[in-house]
Amino acid sequence: MSRKLYLGTTALCGLVVTLMPAFAQELEGLQATFGVEQRFEAGDNLSLDIPESGSSAFSTTAFDLNVLSQTRTQSLRFNLGAALRYGDVEQGVDTGLVDPNIGFNYSTTGANALLSFGASYAESDVSFDRSLSDFEDENGVIVLPEDFESLNGTGTREVARANARIETGLQDPIGFVLFADAAQTMYRNLSAGSTLDDFERLGAGGSVLFRFSPVTTAFIDAEYSRFTSDDTQQTDRRTTSVSVGADHAISATTRIVGSIGYSETDTEEFGVTEVDEGVIGSLTWSRDLSSGSVETSFDVTQNENGRRATLLFARMMPIPLGSLSYSIGVTDSDTFDANVIGSLNWQRNLPTGRVFARLNRQISSNSEDDERLFTTLALGYLYDINSVSSIGFDASYGASEFDNANDVNRTDLSISYNHALTQDWTLSSGVSYRIRDEQNVGEADSQSIFVTLRREFDLLR
Repeated sequence: MSRKLYLGTTALCGLVVTLMPAFAQELEGLQATFGVEQRFEAGDNLSLDIPESGSSAFSTTAFDLNVLSQTRTQSLRFNLGAALRYGDVEQGVDTGLVDPNIGFNYSTTGANALLSFGASYAESDVSFDRSLSDFEDENGVIVLPEDFESLNGTGTREVARANARIETGLQDPIGFVLFADAAQTMYRNLSAGSTLDDFERLGAGGSVLFRFSPVTTAFIDAEYSRFTSDDTQQTDRRTTSVSVGADHAISATTRIVGSIGYSETDTEEFGVTEVDEGVIGSLTWSRDLSSGSVETSFDVTQNENGRRATLLFARMMPIPLGSLSYSIGVTDSDTFDANVIGSLNWQRNLPTGRVFARLNRQISSNSEDDERLFTTLALGYLYDINSVSSIGFDASYGASEFDNANDVNRTDLSISYNHALTQDWTLSSGVSYRIRDEQNVGEADSQSIFVTLRREFDLLR
């Protein structure tokens, strides 16, 4: 862990120790669960190597502890986990203690201020036996990580994060917002030919809010971010932006938010600095409907890849026995051709199970800070055989496309049988098939079978 990120995380941990006594005095409820999962698995080329690596047969015992404590004004979440892996695995894959992770999030609300902060650290295999479902967000949508294009072969991936945010003057004519975040991704014991490089992102910023009336607020935003990479170019990129805008409620159901500003990006590679600068801005119109909400937005951004303009329409609505939200738009930039972007999140309960579909197509930056167009799709169907047994069908797809670079896509397919052995024990068994296709390298695939037993204990309730 770099000195900057280490110091930031240490400061946050110190703040937790300081605040915990006051927090404990208000405790209204504490929940803690401890989970144990035993998995037996056998398969071929589980690291999706080219040429194909050998077969594996191994046992993984995973443990996880989750603690949640909430009061009227405060919330604390803590998680801790790790796994023990033993058996016959591919060369370069770790056994013994693997996948340690720890994290916490704390937030408190006062009469006129908000404070939140958190930190996390997690280790995982670069590619071994890793599915696209590992990259799902809190809504179950697959969001490809920044280093997705290079996640193949063996090795260990370490990710450390820290963040803090404070808002003051919530009820005053003038309010302030300050935030900071840091994220670092590191690798070790990589297989030969790996293109993964350590990289780090830092960010900080603030806003001044001017509440002219209950329906109108003006604001001034300032933000600074830095990207550094241990690549051949020793990339060091710094971006500074300033903008002004306003948030106005046209009616009880309709709101409009607009801003305009300026952004400058300084990129140093091989000791040479280049500057990209330009006007940025956004305009968003939203309205609450009797059945959900609708929103239209237009954004102009500026970075090292030039200017990008994005127009997007979004809709959220409840449907019988489920929910539906979707968005569709177009984005165009100086370096990327115009592309259709959007999302879909649909789920529905059926008399004999449930079905869902989640699509996401967006522009984002990768671990080299280059723009990419990524598309992810997750489809699932769960059929209830009876009150204790079910069969699940899942399919996932992820693709990363570049303007003039190596495109990569992944496909995961699985079928599982699930059975509640008792009220506390669950059994799952099935087969999975994964494919990784890299444009200039070739295609690798992997097949596996698995059996999993899981039990979750309520330590405090």
